[in-house]
Amino acid sequence: MKVKYKIWTTLAAAIIILLVVGVGNLFWKNKKEQALKELKTVKQFSLLEDNGKLFKSTDLSSSQKMLLIFTPDFPTQIDVNAFYKFIKYQESLEKKGIQVILISRGNQDLIQNFKRATRFKGRLLFDLSGTVGKLFGAWPTLEKDKNWTYALVGNDLRVYWQKISPIFLSFAEVRAANIF
Repeated sequence: MKVKYKIWTTLAAAIIILLVVGVGNLFWKNKKEQALKELKTVKQFSLLEDNGKLFKSTDLSSSQKMLLIFTPDFPTQIDVNAFYKFIKYQESLEKKGIQVILISRGNQDLIQNFKRATRFKGRLLFDLSGTVGKLFGAWPTLEKDKNWTYALVGNDLRVYWQKISPIFLSFAEVRAANIF
């Protein structure tokens, strides 16, 4: 009698576990699909610039593209050197209709110091909530993030190219993607 009871309780527990796992998987699959749909429906964003003005992606002409570069939360000296070398090509990108835009959710003073140290003349935007970054795969959690995320997008946020990297990509590595 005790053996039958143990078999039935074990079987019932196994069924309950399978149901919980199945429902959980279904829930997260729906969340992922919802996030992908949201990205397809979002056609613009607005973020605060380091100069205090509000930048709207729709302010750019329809022929212009943006190379959005999402920073890690704490860029290092190695990142400063790599970004400094990268922005030497900023003018050639602008001639091709591509505006380089740096976006950070990190400490504003730290990122402004990063901008000054690299002599970056482009836009620095603050995404303190991380909402825009999440749309492009940057900063998937609230945890500190060490990755650089790149996205070449149109002013309607159509994504032409995207890459996430633990190290800052050189201009040659970005150019090798044949995106411009």
